[in-house]
Amino acid sequence: MHNKNVVTISTVSKQLKVLDIILSLIVNMPVIRDVGLHPSKILALVVGDGSLLPKLLLALQDVMLIITTSSTDAEVKKAFHSGNSKAVVFVLQPNAHIGKREYRIITIFWEYLQLALTDSNIRSMPLIICTGYVPAVIKDYCFEAHLSIKDISHFPTSLMRFIPDYKDFGLIYSDVKPHLDSMYPELFFAATMLCYGYYYKQFTGHDNFIADTYTLVDSLIDIDSQYKESSIDKCHVFIHFLEKWLEDNNDKVIILPYISASDEQDMKSMIFVDESFIYLDYSLYARIIDQSETHIKSGVMSESLKSEKIIISGTDAITSRMTYQNESGTIKEKRMLKLSKESLKNHGMGGEFYA
Repeated sequence: MHNKNVVTISTVSKQLKVLDIILSLIVNMPVIRDVGLHPSKILALVVGDGSLLPKLLLALQDVMLIITTSSTDAEVKKAFHSGNSKAVVFVLQPNAHIGKREYRIITIFWEYLQLALTDSNIRSMPLIICTGYVPAVIKDYCFEAHLSIKDISHFPTSLMRFIPDYKDFGLIYSDVKPHLDSMYPELFFAATMLCYGYYYKQFTGHDNFIADTYTLVDSLIDIDSQYKESSIDKCHVFIHFLEKWLEDNNDKVIILPYISASDEQDMKSMIFVDESFIYLDYSLYARIIDQSETHIKSGVMSESLKSEKIIISGTDAITSRMTYQNESGTIKEKRMLKLSKESLKNHGMGGEFYA
């Protein structure tokens, strides 16, 4: 579970270096492919704060070709064949619903990732940029790299810093050789190219710097694995802490449809139940997840709970309407998170809560 041996990349300098490694992967992709290495997953760059997105797109403007759901198959094909040392970028907006149009682009990205194994004319790489989390339905296609920083205004923009002197290629290959059998050797190669670029090569203690960079790549891979924990594992974590909350707050469970005046004033701290569903305010849901100390973000958890049909929601919003009758007899509605009691029970939740 995430509460054991959690790997994080917390300092701003390391986060910026992660962005450098990603840019090195993009810029040096033709060289990386020429030595026989190819990405096995679509790179998904996840920003924790939506305010970072426009700044990130500005930082990447020289190395990206933007694709949208309106792009035709021919336009996507042209982007992959016309770009050299570029990323073909698809931006998923915050809380984006993965419908047919979004899934079409991601499927094309996956196809071109496979075609690049044999087609030397494909010199660009696919990149998805997400806010908050990678939607569960596309996780298996992606390698997730997470950025939690909020400001990259001082991030250097010269792409030449990623390009090493050709005289150093023997040293580069010698350094990276022990990592070529790893799960993602292209990341280690990109990191090594970065270390021998003119910007980082000037630092003292270069050997230690390379070792620290490899440690950072190892952390990236570990974090990706953490986010790949199965949806079922995440559901079990949520159920455990939901049961704990219910045990500690039994007096805050209200059986619908009637809600007293005092309880109506405190709905954000209550759980409501009817014959088939459990309702709770999203803020309470987020607090229950925070108490688990699993480092699973509420958006990531929501995707897992939706994929296991525990959260019941429409396509436009994660919340649903809960109907109740207040003390004066008025029928009212409030948007709440709606959980299926049957699905919770199927995933191991029990007790008299279901009586």
